[in-house]
Amino acid sequence: MNRLTYFRLLAAFTDALVAASVIYYSTATRTLYTHGSLSGMSSSGTVNLGTTGLTVGILLLVVAGVSVWGAWPAFPVAIILSAASLLAYIAVYAAVLPIFASMALCVTGIALNAVVARMKPTISEEANPLNLPVFG
Repeated sequence: MNRLTYFRLLAAFTDALVAASVIYYSTATRTLYTHGSLSGMSSSGTVNLGTTGLTVGILLLVVAGVSVWGAWPAFPVAIILSAASLLAYIAVYAAVLPIFASMALCVTGIALNAVVARMKPTISEEANPLNLPVFG
């Protein structure tokens, strides 16, 4: 397994973890809003990102699945979705829920996707078709 494949699979796995985290906290926040358990926050006074978080999480899960096959546009899209998740965590959830691990996952996902998006597939010197034997 070459470096590009390793980083591509690692980025896809991290994106799937971020997606699962976003989906979990979106449903948890929706439940907390429904039961009125968020102290100091009312659903009318703040933006409820439950549905938006679910949408971002599902899109990130789809992008993680696509990035396993190495489709290059999936990695910049994953960067954007991970950054949106991180901003949502900071803006909405950070004051209520302890989500430092999820924020660290978002930052890791952004970094890994940036590395993979910049990497170019290379051909080893042995497999390069221009290194044909010269007869004569």
